[in-house]
Amino acid sequence: LNHLSLAINSLRMIFDCDIVMGGYVGPYLLDYMDDIKAIVAPRNTFENNADYIKPCKFTFEASAVGGAMYYLTEFMHHI
Repeated sequence: LNHLSLAINSLRMIFDCDIVMGGYVGPYLLDYMDDIKAIVAPRNTFENNADYIKPCKFTFEASAVGGAMYYLTEFMHHI
């Protein structure tokens, strides 16, 4: 969790965006989200909390859903 918190903080500092915890380990991280946020929050220089860390809503084949979103968006723009 320590190494993970360093990676999360680095991503937040570089990209200034929300961090979605998912992929194949996503379903296993749900029980540890509060612990992860508690470890990450003190590392952040600009915020006092880690509410920008969110669990992925898709626990199975999330990359396939993400890949399909482009085509769904394009389809919706042409309707």
